[in-house]
Amino acid sequence: MKYTSVNELGTFDFHDASFENVTFENGNMVWYLHDLNATTENSQNKYPEDMCIRVAKLTFRHFYPTKIISLGYEIHYKDPDTIKSFPPVEHDKEYFIPFLQDAINGGFIQYINEFTSDSAAFCVDNLKDICEIYFKCNDCTVEWEEFDGSAWYEEPFEKH
Repeated sequence: MKYTSVNELGTFDFHDASFENVTFENGNMVWYLHDLNATTENSQNKYPEDMCIRVAKLTFRHFYPTKIISLGYEIHYKDPDTIKSFPPVEHDKEYFIPFLQDAINGGFIQYINEFTSDSAAFCVDNLKDICEIYFKCNDCTVEWEEFDGSAWYEEPFEKH
């Protein structure tokens, strides 16, 4: 691929990036994402603004899940005293792979929660559940072929 970024997760804006595919091979987790944005801090972005990457391949080498939590929520009815609450639920690690595979059908990333040189946490909506997923990995490589214009939040949007 033309562009490669290694261990620079903090230089991408993941908000609303959607899953095209998720694979698990040779101990690695590979995500194909649509509409990931490279910020101006990314070593590969030479533009003066954050740029959209139409399709990016993220490889988390030697990954293993550490935690997956369904976020809690409340339903408020017209009567303000009537609230139905659903607390957060921590799932067994076996839920991790099926949850992400379900994300292929229109799921997206809400935000990256944390990252270090050997771990990451993302909030993912797979359209059935919203979970924070936590995992360890040796490193993360992001690869892509081209930029596809300014990030959606840049004004005015320009195709480069």
